[in-house]
Amino acid sequence: MANHRLKLPLIVLTDAWERLLGVVRFASIIGVVVWATALSPAFSASLLTPPTYVGQFAAGSFWEPNGIAIDPNGNVYVLDLVNYVADGRVQKFDFSGNLLFAIGTAGNPFYYPWGIATDQAGNLYVADSYNNRVRKFDGNGVWISDLYGSPGAAFYNPRMVAVDSHGNLYVTELQNYRVQKFDSNGAFLAKWGSYGTGPGQFNFPAGIAVDSNDNVYVADSHNNRIQKFDSNGTFLAQWGGPGPLPNHGNGEGQFYNPNGVYVDAANRVYVADTNNNRVQVFDTTGTFLTQWGTAGSNPGQMIEPLDIAVDEAGTIYVADLGDPNIAPPLPTGHVQMFLYPDAMLVALLKEVTNVGPGQSLANKVKMAQTYYAVPDIQTTCSVLTEFVKEVRAQNGKKIGQALDAKLIADASAIEVAIGCE
Repeated sequence: MANHRLKLPLIVLTDAWERLLGVVRFASIIGVVVWATALSPAFSASLLTPPTYVGQFAAGSFWEPNGIAIDPNGNVYVLDLVNYVADGRVQKFDFSGNLLFAIGTAGNPFYYPWGIATDQAGNLYVADSYNNRVRKFDGNGVWISDLYGSPGAAFYNPRMVAVDSHGNLYVTELQNYRVQKFDSNGAFLAKWGSYGTGPGQFNFPAGIAVDSNDNVYVADSHNNRIQKFDSNGTFLAQWGGPGPLPNHGNGEGQFYNPNGVYVDAANRVYVADTNNNRVQVFDTTGTFLTQWGTAGSNPGQMIEPLDIAVDEAGTIYVADLGDPNIAPPLPTGHVQMFLYPDAMLVALLKEVTNVGPGQSLANKVKMAQTYYAVPDIQTTCSVLTEFVKEVRAQNGKKIGQALDAKLIADASAIEVAIGCE
């Protein structure tokens, strides 16, 4: 069972999950709840089981979302490439999806912006691609500075940005086929890359991300691969293929025009495999862990996913182009949210704490977590079945009908996610 891998049917969960996400996200920020990305290594099953669709973030707010960033307070920035309001804008939301402000609609214009990132101080960086600059704003959307490259190496179509643990900024340049590195004040530190297919060369470098050891991952988009470097640009590894466009693949670990890259707190490397309409996940050596997504506009499906991010609560955000059948100027793009089953179990445990026969229900969820971590999926499913029976037995007694329905729906969603019959 150690290599247990399940093919997950993507489903729409009850809106109870979306309400619960807001509660538990807040709890995670203040240190009350430990989520999937910070759980012990025993929760290894989540590395192989795809996450479950849990809803849209700020539905109806986006046209062509192509960038996502999460700040230290759990606020979510979403970049809209073309939005029929301006030539690109950034919207900032709280973790519940409430709009806080927008940048780019007036006063601080963009021209075809692509990538965004935040630093530990809460500052925002925007790759303003067709203006050949990277713009820096504070957490209130106030402009701080513009960066146009380094001496003798001006930006040409900067694509995406990332920030490391020291506050250093990395910028991919789509048509200069390189990466440049700067400190937090914009002072030049390093650059690497040239056009080609060899190690350390690029053909349209796009997404960029940094892991906990400050290693750098670049989506070498038209070479259909991910390249890994140390923080000074020394080549370390690569994976993907089968080769430069028009060659591409759709098997595990293969890519077709990858764009966004993100590394979560557990050092899982997420890749928005754009033209395969899916997300793939790897460890830092390039070992394939899981994937999800198919082409379509139904919940959980994707149309050209462009970027991805993971918040402290373990919620995975994926920006895709949405429903091509909706005509502009109506918003068409999606930012979809997904959770691993172990995070769903943690959320369910939080939901039943101190509610009705809380201790008994909580013990069952803890048992399910234990068996899932082994992993022993069959026993986990049995425990969840007993959980549902106990909730039904308390309906109208210690548990009201509304809560009864919510707990059953959420437990049933986990059963579907992990493949219970």
